[in-house]
Amino acid sequence: LPSPPSLQVQLLYIEDLTARYRRPCVMDVKVGTRTFLEADAASTRRRVDLALKMLAVDPAALSEEEAAAGVTKMEYMRWREVTSSSATLGWRIEGIRRARGGAAASHYPAPKLLREPEQLEQAVGWFCEGRPAVRRAFAARLAELRAALEASRWFATHELVSSSLLLLYDGDPHGAAPPGLWMIDFAKAAPLDGALVLTHRAPWQPGNCEDGYLTGVDSLLHLLSRPDPLAGECNPSGRSRPSRRARGASQSGAERA
Repeated sequence: LPSPPSLQVQLLYIEDLTARYRRPCVMDVKVGTRTFLEADAASTRRRVDLALKMLAVDPAALSEEEAAAGVTKMEYMRWREVTSSSATLGWRIEGIRRARGGAAASHYPAPKLLREPEQLEQAVGWFCEGRPAVRRAFAARLAELRAALEASRWFATHELVSSSLLLLYDGDPHGAAPPGLWMIDFAKAAPLDGALVLTHRAPWQPGNCEDGYLTGVDSLLHLLSRPDPLAGECNPSGRSRPSRRARGASQSGAERA
């Protein structure tokens, strides 16, 4: 039935971004130098569940006394940032999955603990399987996104905390869908109070709401725009061959799958 003229209706459209790909290969990148809300910085409540999350990633992260007492949300989030590349580069890899083909699907091991540019370069190259065209497509899409964000008034007046970029391409060489890159996860996106405008590049200080989103975009775009060090290694089928370390990552992931 038609709605009355005075009735405003808001619709939420949900799309399965993987539907167009025969064998979707997926990488989730958390963007920003700050991945916690400013309200979390003021909380002094200690939580054992967060301590257990830390120990699950790094058993040596806390002493027995610290684990028993728990950690604050701020301590946990800052630990997540400094143990990954978030604090230094403004982005970190949350997860990578390459599609199932003739072999089992593979996941890159412990991507959240990658900190050094060389480690991230290796992981991104492994994800792209040494395909220069895929890497160039991601770089072009990210450059377009950065230009749109820099021109957006909405973006300048909102903080984006713990938001991600989703990178997808088809692992099937006969797939027709091009590689894609999308912004996702807006649960902690919030409008700013008053006349505050963000650069999304300035360092965070309590009260300025800077999140380092564009710092991460700049860094990721710089990496994607460089020549792929794996592009020259090809196997007899003509497909690019990952390096020894990347092949080890694939095997380890397949064993866990």
